[in-house]
Amino acid sequence: MMNTKRFLLVLATFTAFTLMGTDAACAQVEKTLQRTDANGQIVQTPYVTYEEFRSVTLHCPDGQVPLRVLLTVSSLDEVIRLLGDPQSVERNDDPDDASFTAWLHYGRDTIVEYHGFADGRLGLTSIELRSPKWGLEIGSKKLSPGIDIAGLDKKVRRSAVSGNLSKKKNKSGLGTIYIEKPNASKNGKVEPLMNEMTQFNFKTGETGTVEVVRISRIVPN
Repeated sequence: MMNTKRFLLVLATFTAFTLMGTDAACAQVEKTLQRTDANGQIVQTPYVTYEEFRSVTLHCPDGQVPLRVLLTVSSLDEVIRLLGDPQSVERNDDPDDASFTAWLHYGRDTIVEYHGFADGRLGLTSIELRSPKWGLEIGSKKLSPGIDIAGLDKKVRRSAVSGNLSKKKNKSGLGTIYIEKPNASKNGKVEPLMNEMTQFNFKTGETGTVEVVRISRIVPN
């Protein structure tokens, strides 16, 4: 009888920890950093770690592609194999150093941008989504054009709509999720990657519908 009670106690404890872990995994963004915005106000902005950033999934009509794969491709042909054939490819070559910038247009609503370096490296610089057929899965929640921000986590939602805007029922705004710089400083202070120039952001309309989702990224030389 005693062994049975011990077994049930261990099982209950294991179940509790499992559920706690599930809740944490289901959260979109749990962490925030304090910063001063363009208006001089102290705000809390959500952020993800660099590993969480690499674990984001891009949803497209042909399936799903982990962001870490799009960050490590070596050619535009490889990008096209992953995302499907674009409607058009725009390319701007720099004759001075053999570098280039390429924009893959998937209809009028989705643009994927890469920068090619003279040494042969290829870097993802931005993804802009305006179609509900595309989206970014951050954590376990999808951030996609066409969704209502009410379905996003509170910290993510508040990065776009706060203060007087929400009081007037005007839910338009620009939300931001920063990426933490890897190998954080010894004092534990969170430093945004590339001085805040690498980030997720999304634009909402007055009714709270997400209109645009972007990844903006500075690629080191």
